[in-house]
Amino acid sequence: MAYISVTALTGAFANAIIRHLSFSMHPFEIVFFRSFFGVVVFLPLLLKQRFRPLKANRPWLLCFRGFLQVIQLTFVVLSIKLTPLAKVAALRFTGPLFATVLTLIFLGERFRMRRAVALAIGFLGALVVLRPGLIETDLGAIFALSAAATWACVQMTVKVLGRTESSVTITIYSTLFATPCALLIAYPYLTMPTLQEFGWVALVGALGSVAHICRAQAFKEADLTAVMPMEFSKLIWVSILGFAFFGEVPEIWTWLGGFMIFSGSGYIALRERQLKRWDKGPSVPIASE
Repeated sequence: MAYISVTALTGAFANAIIRHLSFSMHPFEIVFFRSFFGVVVFLPLLLKQRFRPLKANRPWLLCFRGFLQVIQLTFVVLSIKLTPLAKVAALRFTGPLFATVLTLIFLGERFRMRRAVALAIGFLGALVVLRPGLIETDLGAIFALSAAATWACVQMTVKVLGRTESSVTITIYSTLFATPCALLIAYPYLTMPTLQEFGWVALVGALGSVAHICRAQAFKEADLTAVMPMEFSKLIWVSILGFAFFGEVPEIWTWLGGFMIFSGSGYIALRERQLKRWDKGPSVPIASE
């Protein structure tokens, strides 16, 4: 429980810092420096293992994953710059919903009734947050949904790569490739950050790495049923930080829609975990849903 709480808290602080930096730095610059410090964090591990993680079976797919990672992070930064933090966090909960749709289409997974209902509730929650036709849909919200959809593409790529590559290889390879991609995008806007900006963006990189490690450890040590509800606390934390530092007051529709989205994606995650356990058990038939 402690690990997933740290994940939610560090992720919320990273988003708040990105919002702060977006007032003085171009979003593409933030993306590049975030990627760069990701390399700095993983470099000691790469040296310790004598570059063995770079021996990959599918290097081109790993590079594609890195490219998607840059696109996803760019959408995240743009959405944080343009939209209240709580709204961004709520809409990004749609990531697992998009991932489910992609696995159904491209990986041929079974389409079950309960999963369909969960998807419907989750995407209905996104409509509650956006309220199209009632209020103008801001560009930042579109970027937040695009970030969630791209995250889903990243996860599907990881799922394919996981059949032949280790998690360390996937992470390091993708991070190494993402940095030059981010540099190409940021180059026309690149300026030397001030010492303060440099410190903030380095902190974002460090917080991102801490969140990644703690999340992995949380799912390793605790059951998904205990971990998943705590992830919703990120919406609480970003709401507190958004109000404290930027005067943002989340609408009731953001909370309601965010809860619906999280409920749909959370149920899918829990149900998939349960089905996998049954599949590993002794020839127990699984009824279609």
